[in-house]
Amino acid sequence: MEKSLYELVLKDKLPHAFILESNNLREILEISKNIFGILISKINDRKLKNNIHPDFCLISSNKSKTLGIDIIREIKTQMAVLPSECSYRFFVITDGNLLTIQAQNALLKILEEPIKNNFLVILCKNSNFLLRTIISRVQVFSIKSKEKFIFDDNILEIANKIIKYIFSNQEFELVKLFEEENLKDRNCLKNIIKTLKNELKDILEKVSVFEILQKTEYLLEKNVNLNLLISWFCFNSSNTKFDEKNLINIVSFQ
Repeated sequence: MEKSLYELVLKDKLPHAFILESNNLREILEISKNIFGILISKINDRKLKNNIHPDFCLISSNKSKTLGIDIIREIKTQMAVLPSECSYRFFVITDGNLLTIQAQNALLKILEEPIKNNFLVILCKNSNFLLRTIISRVQVFSIKSKEKFIFDDNILEIANKIIKYIFSNQEFELVKLFEEENLKDRNCLKNIIKTLKNELKDILEKVSVFEILQKTEYLLEKNVNLNLLISWFCFNSSNTKFDEKNLINIVSFQ
């Protein structure tokens, strides 16, 4: 998929808007930089590398939990401005899964009425969380990460919260965390489980929680019902007793 994307660039057939989808946002950000570098014939541009190129615009949440409609309005305003140093302007939304519904609806107008020499790239971990009306108007490139283990800055923070709620037996807070952080994604959950095991192994191996993590990881690979698996994990990890019967019920649910 990545190869076909670069071929479109070389053939001058790159769509004015597209989605790069991967669990590794950093990796697809680098891909978007490479694409822009090819377009302007400066692959190793210093400004691009340091994120200070005036025609390569990164749109991020700045630690906010959402990207609102004001961000989209600003993108539209900036697209009316001529490029500073080259013939194109690139606008990269660094995490499309943070876009609010209102922001996504506003984004549709940009997709339907593209402005010449402007490209819009939406990076996201899961395009299924975006509106169908957006998906139908852009090409989605699913990029397989080159890393065996994908680490996200936010993952360890979430993992630490999970540990806190597990050891304080706060099942409700644990369930709430999964809802608030939008963790009901199989690949995201895999990364969290791996982080819990790898980063906190010395602590967890001394308690029954480690066994629960191992079984959760195993069940993720077996594609069991994700909502049931999350409920099972929250219940068992936040209670000292391990109920083997619950595990069997989830495995049998397909």
